[in-house]
Amino acid sequence: GMLLYEIRDGDRLVLTAVNPAAERILGIAGSGFLGKTIEEAFPPLADTEVPARYRHVARYGGTWSIQEMGYESRDIQGVYDVFVFQTGPNTVAVNFLDVTDRIEAQKEHEELHVRLHRSRQMESLGQLAGGVAHDLNNLLSGLVTYPDLLLAGLTPEDRMFKPLQIIAESGNRAAAVVKDLLTITRASATSKTTLNLNDLVRDHLLSPEFRMLGDEHTEVVVEEDLAGEPLLVVGSDSHLRKAVTNLVFN
Repeated sequence: GMLLYEIRDGDRLVLTAVNPAAERILGIAGSGFLGKTIEEAFPPLADTEVPARYRHVARYGGTWSIQEMGYESRDIQGVYDVFVFQTGPNTVAVNFLDVTDRIEAQKEHEELHVRLHRSRQMESLGQLAGGVAHDLNNLLSGLVTYPDLLLAGLTPEDRMFKPLQIIAESGNRAAAVVKDLLTITRASATSKTTLNLNDLVRDHLLSPEFRMLGDEHTEVVVEEDLAGEPLLVVGSDSHLRKAVTNLVFN
C-alpha cells in the first residue's frame, strides 16, 4: 500500500493520497483520512519517532525504513514493513507491506520449535529414567522375593516374622515406585484405584521409615487423630504413599 503526505502550514504533515491497496490492507476508506495530519489520522504514531522521520525525508530527501512495525488502534491492527522516500519538495511517499501473517507464522514456527525441543528433552529424560528404573528393578528383585520365601517357613508367632513382613512391604512399595517410573517412560497412564487416606496415614505411622525418623527426632511427638469415617480418594497408591511420607518428613 502507499500513502502520500505533504508538509503544510509550517510543520503539519498532511495525508494527501491513499491508494486502493492501502485501503484494502488497512481496511479503511481513504477519503475519511485525507486532509488530516499524520497524528490525527493515525493517533498511535503520535508518540513515536515515525512522524519526525517522515518530515525529515519530506524536507531533506533520502529514504527511511523500518521493519516489522506494529500498529494497533480501534480500526487497524497489524505489523508492517515500511519504506519512505521523497517524491518532491516537502512531500513524502510511504510504501508499506502487511507482514502480520508472516510474523504470526514465524511465531508459530518458533513455538513449535520450542515444543519439539521440550519433547526431545522429555524423551531423553524418559530414557534415562527408564534405564534407572530397570537397574533398580534388578536390585529390588532379591528384596522383594527372599522375604516372601522366608515368611513361607515361619508362623506369625515367630520372632522374625514381623521384621521380614515389614521388609517385604517396603520392598513392594519400592517396586511400585519403580513400576511408576517405567509407566511414565512408556507414556502410559498410572493405574488408579480407590484408597482410604486413613489407611495410608496409619500404614506410614507403622512403617520402618517413620520408626527411623522417630529415632532420629526423639523430641518430636506425633499424635494419631484420624477421621472417624473413611476418607476415600482415587489415585495412585504409590504416589499417595510418597506424598504422605514427604509431608511427614518435611
